Amino acid sequence: NRGTTVIFRSGAQVWPTYLIMRDTTTQKIAVSAMLHPKKSVTLHVPQGHYEIAWCSGPYWYGTETLFGSLGQYNKSETVEILSQKYQHTYTLITTQQEGVSVYSANPSDFR
Repeated sequence: NRGTTVIFRSGAQVWPTYLIMRDTTTQKIAVSAMLHPKKSVTLHVPQGHYEIAWCSGPYWYGTETLFGSLGQYNKSETVEILSQKYQHTYTLITTQQEGVSVYSANPSDFR
């Protein structure tokens, strides 16, 4: 429970969504979570710069195969997570939001 509070909302997703936050300095995955449709998840992340990647689909095959060929894969540009005095909220959609650009991703972006 240490770190800055980051809340993710599923947006209009009708399938489960798997998400990661990758530290852009170390290239290591800092946190990961599964988000159910029409729900939110709260994570605690150290201050820093991250790329957010998320995928969703009808069938979950695990962290290696993810949602397979039926999945939809997206990632953000680098976002800055501020100190613990702040709280960040992101809605996982497939278009630009609040000044954060969204790009297509592929399963290798989650490893």
